[in-house]
Amino acid sequence: MNNKYILTLTLMLAATLAGGNATAQVVVKGNVYGGGNEGPVLTNSEVAIEAGTVENYVFGAGYSAELPSLEVRDAGFTTNPNYNSASGMFEPGVFSGTTTFTWKNAEEAGVTLSDTNSGSDLTNHYIYTNTNINTSNLGSVDGNVNLTIKGNSVIGTAGDTTKGFVFGGGDQSYVLGSSHSETVTLMGNTQVLSDVFGGGNRGNVKGSTKVEIKE
Repeated sequence: MNNKYILTLTLMLAATLAGGNATAQVVVKGNVYGGGNEGPVLTNSEVAIEAGTVENYVFGAGYSAELPSLEVRDAGFTTNPNYNSASGMFEPGVFSGTTTFTWKNAEEAGVTLSDTNSGSDLTNHYIYTNTNINTSNLGSVDGNVNLTIKGNSVIGTAGDTTKGFVFGGGDQSYVLGSSHSETVTLMGNTQVLSDVFGGGNRGNVKGSTKVEIKE
């Protein structure tokens, strides 16, 4: 079995109709990522954009390297649901307020999770997990990254200089492994309306990077 993480983004839809062919360009209004949002990819990542438009950014690797937070209710209902006998209907209850908790690695905090340990710190507002949530791991790719853009692809939005960037790495996420390579290849009539980078936006690349522009 091919042990690759592959995102093939063929941004062209073709519909065959009676009397001829019709084509419809696919438009991605946001970003394209070869990696995960916060979850890591533990093997290679390949992104292939063959036609169509991506109006914002293209990344060969993942998105976020920031710990997510979550809201935890302080209690149950402050006003319980109530049956109104006059109307014959249930009136909704009112929930309590919430407190913001953040995730924390249990081992790093010296906490052992078990059936008798809920994994929460109500004083410091932490939720503990055994998952590796080091910022270098969130959304990371631990493998080679190949990003290819070809055909009549357009990256960016005309007149908007804040869009249209191509990064071989991630937005914040890392590409791990000093032996891994990262290659960005632009071919054909591709238009990138801003800049092209072999590395990431704010995420480290621990291996080699290469940008190729071909016919």
